[in-house]
Amino acid sequence: MYSAREASKILNVPESKIRYWDRIGLVKPSVRTARRRLYNFQDLVCLRTTKTLVENGYAPRRIKTCLRNLQSFFPDSDHRLHALKIFGDGDKLIVDVEGRLVDSGTGQQILQFNLNTAMRDLRKKIRDIAGRAEDAQFWFEQGASLDNDPERYPEAIHAYETSIRLDSSLPHAYVNLGNLYYNMGERRRAEQLYRQALQRDEDHPQAHYNLGNVLEEAGKLQEAIYHWKRAFQLDSHFADPVFNLALVYQRLKMCKKAKAHWQRYLQLDPSGPWADMARSQLKSLDWT
Repeated sequence: MYSAREASKILNVPESKIRYWDRIGLVKPSVRTARRRLYNFQDLVCLRTTKTLVENGYAPRRIKTCLRNLQSFFPDSDHRLHALKIFGDGDKLIVDVEGRLVDSGTGQQILQFNLNTAMRDLRKKIRDIAGRAEDAQFWFEQGASLDNDPERYPEAIHAYETSIRLDSSLPHAYVNLGNLYYNMGERRRAEQLYRQALQRDEDHPQAHYNLGNVLEEAGKLQEAIYHWKRAFQLDSHFADPVFNLALVYQRLKMCKKAKAHWQRYLQLDPSGPWADMARSQLKSLDWT
């Protein structure tokens, strides 16, 4: 458990902000007594999410309104910040609610509802770009140039699908296409694509890592652990699967393995955005 001061040091957030977020009811500590208010690990995730949103220009009270709206629109879902994937499109706050992307202001599902129509239109528009319509690598590069913008997901999907149609042996096209479907909440489709990538290249680190993430969300922890381990075996500088392994081992109360993986993560990424949290978790294990 962590005091507001400790949380401030871990997350590099002023203690006054943490106390303000507590006061307005945005992120309250799990332990609240007459003398002490302490944050657990999930609370730290909530605080970090809040920090990221605030840094991107979203006011704390607007974030609180978003959560209150979600409670009204989806009363049976978990609306705590650690359980949500929230991102902004520059104006709206978009939330992944059980695999559906919704506008937190209206509760309306976005993007997928017009995907099929958009795809049909785009297939007509991008058929012969630059005279290289039969170049699989060109279409892959087109997809990669578009897939960071949710508004252009349909174009990116079309590009990756065209790349695969022209050359079905390219594993990275399957991985990137899987990432798009994952971001849109279509986990089963994403899993299928990651597995297809591994059929083309069983030594593709990113495919193993991403497949592990999907499996972990589905509660298939042993399968997820296998694929994260394989990702790290294939790329010994790949820190993300090590971080995930440490988290899962800690959740499973396998403290020695968790500690070893936190230590390895810090060797790989000693100054990254999650390094302070890794150090904090490692310190907590030293007391067990």
